[in-house]
Amino acid sequence: MRLFQEPGEKKMRNMRTIVLSVALTTVVGLLMPSPAAADEADLLWSTFLGGNGLDGTYDMALDAEGCVYVTGYTSSSDFPTTAGAFDTTVNSLPSAFVVKLDSAGSALVYATYLGGNGPCSGRGIFVDDSGNAYVTGRTGATDFPTTPSAYTTVYQGNSDAFVTKLDSGGSALVYSTYLGGSEGGDEACDIVVDEWGNAYVTGWTEADNFPTTAGAVYDVLEGLTDAFASKLNPSGSALVYSTFLGGSSHDHGLGICLIPMVQEVWITGETWSDNFPTSIDAYQQSHQGGIDAFLTRISQGGDNILQSTYLGGASSDIGYGIDLDAAGNVFLTGLTQDGGFPTTPGAFDRTYNGGEYDAFVAKFSFVPLDLVYSTFLGSAGYDRGLDVAVDALGNAYVSGRASSGFPMSSFAYDRTYNGGEADLFVTKLGIGEAVLAYSTLVGGSNHEHGLAIEVDDLGNVYVIGETGSADFPTTVGAYDTDYNGGDSDLFILKMALGSYVVPTGGLPILGVLALTMAATGTALIRMLQIRGCPRWPSSRFEAKRGI
Repeated sequence: MRLFQEPGEKKMRNMRTIVLSVALTTVVGLLMPSPAAADEADLLWSTFLGGNGLDGTYDMALDAEGCVYVTGYTSSSDFPTTAGAFDTTVNSLPSAFVVKLDSAGSALVYATYLGGNGPCSGRGIFVDDSGNAYVTGRTGATDFPTTPSAYTTVYQGNSDAFVTKLDSGGSALVYSTYLGGSEGGDEACDIVVDEWGNAYVTGWTEADNFPTTAGAVYDVLEGLTDAFASKLNPSGSALVYSTFLGGSSHDHGLGICLIPMVQEVWITGETWSDNFPTSIDAYQQSHQGGIDAFLTRISQGGDNILQSTYLGGASSDIGYGIDLDAAGNVFLTGLTQDGGFPTTPGAFDRTYNGGEYDAFVAKFSFVPLDLVYSTFLGSAGYDRGLDVAVDALGNAYVSGRASSGFPMSSFAYDRTYNGGEADLFVTKLGIGEAVLAYSTLVGGSNHEHGLAIEVDDLGNVYVIGETGSADFPTTVGAYDTDYNGGDSDLFILKMALGSYVVPTGGLPILGVLALTMAATGTALIRMLQIRGCPRWPSSRFEAKRGI
């Protein structure tokens, strides 16, 4: 869900600044990490968010001002809401919620419930350049809030997906619709929006009569559960296309990204099916066994599978997070339970670490569909990657859950496992062959899971997740520095991955885009003034993507 736009346009959720061209003269000297690189100052701000019950999250978005938008679910009767928000009264628990946190992490801009008389959960969120929040998820409520002209205002039963557009103030629905069939459960897991306001959603369904459109690549449920890909028009009143995606067993769409200029989507997730659709250029044409991850590209009209591959070994492999770089390379993260999971020469870690699961990070080229790199990330415990974000240079940032022994970089915010079930990990892989540029733990004495990650144009990283630790690290002035009780709270944090200096005699050029080095030597883009030269503005363009 990371998009690029033309010069002068605002940066929406998951946009990245891309350099089109910079005239550089000879660069003399090296950029070196400062002696104080990567310490407690790396945690720019950190806050709890929650109430007296179980609070969870799945996704976040970041706007041009650095405000953070979060969706998830709450079972707390006192979950915080704000005056004037769309719904400040809980209807049923658990309820979905939508929260906007200011760029300093110090105050709620708005916070609202989103639900009805049955259980509801927000799974995916996207923010457009006007600050409207698009939320998708699952509801069991017969009275989930819908709008009069929405695609369907009638609950279909057995749990439905929903798609909701909330205005920039968090005070009113622009549109809200159910999405589902009556013959089984449905859940939407991720969403992305194009520049025209069309919303693309993926998830899974058990319903034979899940809505499909004429010409859809698959208009019949193929298995016990199928993934789906649906595109809603800008008003939320009609389906542009909707298709099943799957084989004869279970298939779930868990992550989606957009190639904006051609309005095609990439989807990742999990499949049990021996006959999941693959393309002629697939990296793996056949099911490897157990559960495999998949990667599928769907055409603009939802009428063709352009590219599709399995990704896995003989056991369990699941793709959770997906992103694109400017060249159209696709990045995936997830979990694997198998030493036979494919890795590439020169990757950071080609050996399964022997625990219950390892995380993996894989980069695919666009044409042909082949692995550029693939690596394990893990320990002898239970590790999984849950989201990935890619910066302007192609560095990949991954978050998830880690056990003791998870790989750390020499310079890290916290190299010590904090105890309990799991810690959050934040890892940066450099360009090329999956070099470990930075890796740190963050946590308290209970459990932490990092569910979503974003990176801004300066390389600052934003992570949201869940914690059961009263001693999870927070910062002075943050919105909420006290754990709220219950089984878990949300956390939201912003990190800078190390501090950097230019050595004496460093870069004797007139106008330069300086590449500041991460603590272990991988470049991040920073716009710097060197020897009195003004900042060199970057150019932006559509990068064939948005997740």
